[in-house]
Amino acid sequence: MWASGEEVSKLAYFALYALQHRGQEAAGIAVSDGSSVVVYKDLGLVSQVFDEATLNTLQGHIAVGHTRYSTTGSTNWENAQPSFRTTRAGTGWRSATTATWSTPPTSPPRPGAWRWPAASDRPPTPT
Repeated sequence: MWASGEEVSKLAYFALYALQHRGQEAAGIAVSDGSSVVVYKDLGLVSQVFDEATLNTLQGHIAVGHTRYSTTGSTNWENAQPSFRTTRAGTGWRSATTATWSTPPTSPPRPGAWRWPAASDRPPTPT
């Protein structure tokens, strides 16, 4: 979603909460301010993964959210979405799809979020 001047992480949270019946295994939200992307995801229900403090750290005007009900793959943090990976060209985005990468992104200690520069192939840094 895109909503300039709005708290998109909270809008995404409420949207995921309403759609939680579609997936109760994991939840995640990615936000961007146009210069970086922050992804936060974990196993559990939407209300278990996100609290007010976590949502307040997800600042930006663009958000993508996902709830997971696995039809393939095991129940683990690496399979939760959204996921992000910077390409050699400095761009890249993968979120809420059924596709998988041959080389998954580096995972933070669970639970956690990573911040990626939006136009860089530098490795992510913990937030």
